[in-house]
Amino acid sequence: MAYEEKEFIKEMNGKKAPAGFHYMPNGRLMSDADHIAVSGYIEKTISNINIDTKDINYLGESRSFRIIGEQGSFFSLEIYDDSNNYYDFVSNTWSSSKKRLSRIKLDSGGYSGVIVFPILGFIDATCDYNNDPTITHDDDDGAIEAGMLVTGAGIPDSATVSSVTSDTEFELSASTTGGSTTNAQLRFSKLKTYTINLIAETVLNVKTKHSKRNEIRYIDGSININSSTGSNSNILKRVIYQDVEKKLYLSCIAPSRYSAFASVTNAVISSAQKISFVPTLSGATSKLKYDIGIGDLLTHGSAAGFSTADWLLTTAINPDGDNVGEITVNKAISIGNSVSIAITPPWNGVTPHSDDSTSGRFGVSVSSGKKISIPFSITVTAPSGRVISIVNTPTISNLCAFKEITFGSAASAISGEDTSSDSYFYRWPITNVAGLSEGMMLDPDQAGGGVHTTTPASISPYITTATTKQVSRDKYNSWINSSEYADLVVPGIDTGVNEVTAIDRNGNITAQAGTITFDTQQEDALKSDSGVKIFGYGADQISSLTGGMKVSLSNVKLELAQVSETTAAASSASTTIALDEVGNVGVGSEVSGVNINSTVVNPTVTYKSTNTGAGNITVSSAQTLEDGQKVFFDGVGTSLTITGNINASNLPISDTTLYFDLESFLDIA
Repeated sequence: MAYEEKEFIKEMNGKKAPAGFHYMPNGRLMSDADHIAVSGYIEKTISNINIDTKDINYLGESRSFRIIGEQGSFFSLEIYDDSNNYYDFVSNTWSSSKKRLSRIKLDSGGYSGVIVFPILGFIDATCDYNNDPTITHDDDDGAIEAGMLVTGAGIPDSATVSSVTSDTEFELSASTTGGSTTNAQLRFSKLKTYTINLIAETVLNVKTKHSKRNEIRYIDGSININSSTGSNSNILKRVIYQDVEKKLYLSCIAPSRYSAFASVTNAVISSAQKISFVPTLSGATSKLKYDIGIGDLLTHGSAAGFSTADWLLTTAINPDGDNVGEITVNKAISIGNSVSIAITPPWNGVTPHSDDSTSGRFGVSVSSGKKISIPFSITVTAPSGRVISIVNTPTISNLCAFKEITFGSAASAISGEDTSSDSYFYRWPITNVAGLSEGMMLDPDQAGGGVHTTTPASISPYITTATTKQVSRDKYNSWINSSEYADLVVPGIDTGVNEVTAIDRNGNITAQAGTITFDTQQEDALKSDSGVKIFGYGADQISSLTGGMKVSLSNVKLELAQVSETTAAASSASTTIALDEVGNVGVGSEVSGVNINSTVVNPTVTYKSTNTGAGNITVSSAQTLEDGQKVFFDGVGTSLTITGNINASNLPISDTTLYFDLESFLDIA
């Protein structure tokens, strides 16, 4: 190897060369500058810094790194946060003084090290509050900022600093709980950014550079710093985030049978147990939706002749097959013409449910980008007077997420589409298609956000076909072959010329206008509606709606709570049984207990006189029971637990709730 390819000799025989000089192999001194002017630099290349750039755990963690490059290359390394605190590689701590690894020479194995990231945020131990959003504390010199996540005793989940009043007071985004608290220790945290600068250094006659720049960009055109390699300057940059504590919740939802209709008007009484309705529902269009379902509760003030206590339920829709607006109810009732009746679906009031109730849901603290594998437990409580029963055990296909969308001011008719039937359309513009995918379900809640939807419907391509004919011949015959081909294909989701207007820090699209096409035409009244849900079921659709989270379930089990009640009077060979409380009893449940006559099969409940409180039930076979006797009701319950294990990876950068669709695996009466 020629001498000019070697590094300068700065010490020979125990004697150091003067500044700016080096020894030649023969022991003579030579100027560094003169040598470089004649022979140039020895060039070395750094290939990369290998480090996991996923979000750092909010509780802190140690993360290893490795610098790869040619042997003999030189680098410096500095790491600092957005508060200008630098990492001290000697003490493994963070300091406001500038620290770095300086002019390190790579050996053949590269260079490895570890960075210790601290727990996110800081603690203020002087906080006072009392079931109120206002929190006072000692002077913090402006450390507490609006938007910070606040955690600690009496602080609701995901509560943040709503506004800062002064250096000694701020407003929380929710009221505290637990009563008067003095000098509480609260932790305040916000997203933190760490910047890593790998600097290629020139040392003596060795000039180090980075490998050639290969730039990667996100879909909006911005640079993906962590995926890009090499550098056109002497600095290669990486950015790592440490996000605040996130929450992953498992809850429940009843998509179509939860929201109550405001009212429906009765027009004709056809018999004591049949009611007909005029073709309008409050809040709906002129087209009757007739989304009254079996098991819906009908109520009105006492002036109408019945109230909630009568427990008037629908038992059949269009019982005679001649009037889609007619229903049968579970008992004879006297009701006049043109009476406004409130209709409450059977799942209304179940807990937990979407944003309406969090009671009984499962929640766990997580860190964005990480993975978990933990057991969960959800307690489902039936609405007052209702009972639930198990149809099957839920799987990942019964788990869903949803996105609320806003429709444009007019539908986007497809060429050749038949819209003559009351102005119904397949394709609709919406303000944001991010996260949506084909197969997702349109909101079936006919009294809530989906009041103008026609369901069942899902996002689907619109395809028309045409037929082509071709004449074929042989020596003796000719014949015509017909074949179909796709004449028009409209995708289920189309962004058209709309540009991406927002992405998150991981490059996931969060805002982009477009159109969606359904497999069922939707009425014109859907235009401009907001808060309409699009549901995604199963692992793939959940991943699409959550920015790439992967979810699976295992060991899922359901367990009903045992229901028992006490008789309020003796009965003798009667199908009517008086109970102290009928609220926990459901139609269809099996009756068991001492003195229950189950010669052939246990009797079942066929009717109850009121929704809650003391009342009578009717059973399928006559029974003789004593007063004060305990009776058990099997197969149904007022509460149920869902247990199992949830496995999730690439956890989202925001609080996320997944929902078990109760209607898909449970019955309610």
